[in-house]
Amino acid sequence: MIADGVHRLTTGTYFGTVLGPWASVVARAHVDPLAPPMPQAFVVFGVAWLAAAGALAARRGRYAVAVLAVATLWYVPVGTLISAIALAVALRRTAGRSP
Repeated sequence: MIADGVHRLTTGTYFGTVLGPWASVVARAHVDPLAPPMPQAFVVFGVAWLAAAGALAARRGRYAVAVLAVATLWYVPVGTLISAIALAVALRRTAGRSP
């Protein structure tokens, strides 16, 4: 997400010639995928994911990962898959099934 957001901020385009399925999801929420706040949101979400992943690796941050995973389910298709996996890991650690 960081790379795509920074690419859009610096070049004016996202990677690829066509926007991904995520653009339809955010458009349905009345957010213009080409509006200036979207690439900024990509960068913020990407940095937050890195921080949350680091915290989870340090055996902390499972709630942050869970919240972030739910907040990025819209990033279809790859982000949705990663978010679902991260949410499952965070919930499993929260339930105490994994140290």
